[in-house]
Amino acid sequence: MTTAIRAAWLSTCLIIAGCAPATRAAVPAPAPTAAATAAASEQSPNAPPEIPWSANRPLTWEDFRGPAPLEGVEGARTVYLLSYESRCRGTEFTFGVTAVVLPSRSWVKPRVLTSVAESARILGHEQTHFNLTETYARRMRKFFKELYNPCGLVEERLKESVERFVQDEAEAQRRYDEETGFGLKPQAQDRWDRDVAEMLATLAPFAVK
Repeated sequence: MTTAIRAAWLSTCLIIAGCAPATRAAVPAPAPTAAATAAASEQSPNAPPEIPWSANRPLTWEDFRGPAPLEGVEGARTVYLLSYESRCRGTEFTFGVTAVVLPSRSWVKPRVLTSVAESARILGHEQTHFNLTETYARRMRKFFKELYNPCGLVEERLKESVERFVQDEAEAQRRYDEETGFGLKPQAQDRWDRDVAEMLATLAPFAVK
């Protein structure tokens, strides 16, 4: 949903869902243990509603607190929020861009947690989804920071420019899942992991301090 409000205020957000299917097995998957079920479903009253991206704080399965569906091939789903806002007060221009995970809407199926290797593979795939979101947050911060005379721009033109980042981000997430087979193609997954890490490094000056 995108909202543009008069008085040179611009804000919007994009909710993105990244998912990874569990490996299809020729035999039935083992029943989840009690510990795995508890880890997937436990809800903490003090759990944060949003988890901002941080290089020092990778995702863990404790961040996946939403109810998992009984059907479907996905082993987990991460829901991200990419949001931005900008404001002019006279000639003073301020902006903010955030990339966060929404724990209450993200989920993991208990059977994923029964296998250490499968659990690590799927969590790694989801982390790169989140890292990819952060690369676009940094690109948007770079765009805002480098604007010339931003308070002199027509609001609709500024909105159109920023919306291109939003559209490109959604397309990149779709291509990531398609090329990696939702994490089931190891070589493609490794390539994306490296490429996204390099993008984060290149855009490091535009990380939130």
